[in-house]
Amino acid sequence: MHHRIQNAELKRELLVTGGEAPKRLDVFLSNREPDLSRAAIQRLIEDGRITVNARAVKASYRVRPGDRIVLEIPRSAPLELKPEPIPLHILYEDDHVLVLNKQP
Repeated sequence: MHHRIQNAELKRELLVTGGEAPKRLDVFLSNREPDLSRAAIQRLIEDGRITVNARAVKASYRVRPGDRIVLEIPRSAPLELKPEPIPLHILYEDDHVLVLNKQP
């Protein structure tokens, strides 16, 4: 397996080995890439980010020994969490406890 970073994405290359039984591309990849759900793999295939032998294919494509699969996985954009000023009615506060009166 080959990893490299290119334009904020992770690129992986897989070669289907001779002992691999024919199976759907999405099933094959969900077994080989545990960090990706099958639904995520199907979206990457639909978006053309997964190719087999340099060609776009469908999720139902049956992998064969010798197939070269390339995955281009976009990196997640960092979430921008911004605090919001909200009124808090503090009933009690010390070094260990904070008691709030809030709406249900």
